[in-house]
Amino acid sequence: MRRGGFFPVRKVVALDIYLHGYTFILLEFGLGTPLLFLFGFWTMSYSNLLGLYLITLGLNYLPLLLYAVDMKLKGSAMNEGKSEVSRNREYSIRQFILFIPLSTLLLAVHQELGRG
Repeated sequence: MRRGGFFPVRKVVALDIYLHGYTFILLEFGLGTPLLFLFGFWTMSYSNLLGLYLITLGLNYLPLLLYAVDMKLKGSAMNEGKSEVSRNREYSIRQFILFIPLSTLLLAVHQELGRG
């Protein structure tokens, strides 16, 4: 079974939900994603580079939000996340990838295309 490589985005979201619950994660991603976009667009009025960076961070959070919503609708996060508990520390360290513009978005797209 393919693990998803360096940072399996869906598995990381499932683990977050398993550890923190649907409500917390949906609030985090559901508020964080649009707020990053809004703050990024607002910031562009005085700093194009910083604003663009914040917008790309919002794009990084978009697949996280979509996975969380999908898992909530399917009720699958607890099963998916339980199998990843042993990798929690490894994933925690790798979550710094979220600060690299577009990295999570591109990884999620790549991993989804590889699943089909």
